[in-house]
Amino acid sequence: MIRFVASIPLLFAAAMPVFADAGIEEKFQALLAKLADDAWAVREQAEQDLVALGPEARALIEREIGQVKDAEVRMRLKNALSEIGKPQWATGIKAAMELAVRAGKPILLVCADGALEAPRSRAGEALRREISNPDLANALNARFVLLWWNAEVAGAPDDRDPKAAPTEEGDTGPTGMIGLYFCTAKGVVRHFLPGWWSSATIREDIDRLQPVFAASDSGECLKARTAQVRLLEASNEKKASENPDELAKPLKDSEIRREVERNRKVISAYRTGDDVVGEGSVEGFLNQRMRDLRQRWGEAQRER
Repeated sequence: MIRFVASIPLLFAAAMPVFADAGIEEKFQALLAKLADDAWAVREQAEQDLVALGPEARALIEREIGQVKDAEVRMRLKNALSEIGKPQWATGIKAAMELAVRAGKPILLVCADGALEAPRSRAGEALRREISNPDLANALNARFVLLWWNAEVAGAPDDRDPKAAPTEEGDTGPTGMIGLYFCTAKGVVRHFLPGWWSSATIREDIDRLQPVFAASDSGECLKARTAQVRLLEASNEKKASENPDELAKPLKDSEIRREVERNRKVISAYRTGDDVVGEGSVEGFLNQRMRDLRQRWGEAQRER
């Protein structure tokens, strides 16, 4: 488990959509004014926050584009309109932390074995596809600063064989690097979900993790994660006792059995992720894993 001595402020408490108490028109007007601010950073953040408003902002943006006279404001409105429904990625860990501090949001680091445009495994491709779901993308843009981490390692296997069996939720890819790291604005891991997951599973996971987001340190995070595991276990036990016939059916024939199996995978992922939650830097942790993998696959290549 990553354990350093630095104390971490309660940063996940801010993990809610921008201007959560205001109506959509009021939110839009506040951001529209910021698009004309003298400071570039304020204008840039306002554009990103417009995107985070999601589909509700489309009609308002379209209305304003035809009326606004300032060329840069009009350009930023057009940019925001084109990006709604797409994940908004920071350009690196430093940029992500700066944006997170400025916006009062945590960071969601999406780790895959390849660039955003070309993951090199079936699990990586599945993760990119699910994160790109417009409804999920809008929800993530509102609550997190998003960062794609390219964990490609030269010499590692490429399992993208069209004849292979479909990848399943929880698959971490050939290198084991696929996963979702939920971090404070300072880049400290507060929750880790190894593997790729469907957009529905990701949304459910985020919705039940408010206690984790509100934890003040890694110890409290682990307690909150353990509590969620117990809730999932209790849910499975209830379904098993109430629906024994459903659990005896083939997986493809029973929605209840599929839900139980998915919960089991999430429980397993939580337990695996406990070793990652801590007080250290996610950047340092991932860089060390990358060094270990390069050494492993480099040695494997030399042995061939």
